[in-house]
Amino acid sequence: MIFVEVQLDTPVLQAALTARTDVVVTVEEKRALPSGVVRFLFWACTEDFDTFETALADDPTVKAPSVLHEVEDKRLYRVELTEEGKATTVHQAYVELDAVLLEGKGTRDGWFLQMRFPDHATFKEFRQRCDEVGVEVDLYTIYNQTESSSGDPIYDLTECQQDALVAAYDMGYFEIPRNTSLADLASELGVSSQATSERLRRGTERLVRHSLAEQASHRSG
Repeated sequence: MIFVEVQLDTPVLQAALTARTDVVVTVEEKRALPSGVVRFLFWACTEDFDTFETALADDPTVKAPSVLHEVEDKRLYRVELTEEGKATTVHQAYVELDAVLLEGKGTRDGWFLQMRFPDHATFKEFRQRCDEVGVEVDLYTIYNQTESSSGDPIYDLTECQQDALVAAYDMGYFEIPRNTSLADLASELGVSSQATSERLRRGTERLVRHSLAEQASHRSG
């Protein structure tokens, strides 16, 4: 299982997203119906909904926009993709590849997605299918994912390594200058300074290996 963060250069909703500099859209749900209709639900935040909704009505990639709900400074919209929108959506591609969209945000700069794929091969195929429809994929992060009991990624860390790194961060060990000493951190963890140093070193090594090193290896490959 791998976790990726990517930016997609797709025209879907771009006319609406560029109507104002402050528009941020968050994906709620995208569903392909048996009839062929692709329905898209999303939350939008902006200080000027009138301008956004005018642009949304004129956006060539969607049709039939409607407001389903409003909470404070955001609104939940439902739209359907037009044929132009369907031609560049990547929804069907990641569904067929058993990938999961964990989070999706759209701004005037593009779409930023956090996704989970079964393996590197399926992610490579996803990128190829994006390329086939003219959607550019910029990879920001990729790592092999190990999950905690809550389902959160923990970068293949042991529990002791994770506890040591979190405590070090919370106590300001990584600050410049440091707000705590290795001895104080060790006392907080209830282990020796040598054991604490080892956990930090090995934990940092694993973080780099499963994030930055994975990303560099994927790009060079």
